[in-house]
Amino acid sequence: MKRVGCSVLVTIFAVVGGLFLTAPSAGAAVTALEVSPGDWGQTLVYDLGCTYQMTASTAPLTEGGIHFFDNGIRVGSAFPVYLSGKATIAWTPTTLGIHELYAYHLVPPGYTTIHVLVVPCPGDCNVPHL
Repeated sequence: MKRVGCSVLVTIFAVVGGLFLTAPSAGAAVTALEVSPGDWGQTLVYDLGCTYQMTASTAPLTEGGIHFFDNGIRVGSAFPVYLSGKATIAWTPTTLGIHELYAYHLVPPGYTTIHVLVVPCPGDCNVPHL
């Protein structure tokens, strides 16, 4: 019976141990999309020409960028905050009517969609209308 050298055992232990101690590759599809502040808080009505914050949520520790779209046109990208999993961009609607907003994460693939209504601004972006 042949004796295995100490350095070989240490190498095997280091490789096998490394397999269990290595952090898994993090990534998650977009799980939520919010736009704020809307008229009177979180609603689905927004004013033409006013700027809002679009925030996409993924799992914490997500790697890679989140891409934001308005009616199929990319309006920005952002990397999620590592521990919160939230990515935020500024969004200013430029057309009236129904808008399909979505946020997309490439790996693993996934997206979340919301539909909002963009109406004429009452003259001041800080004054909600009824």
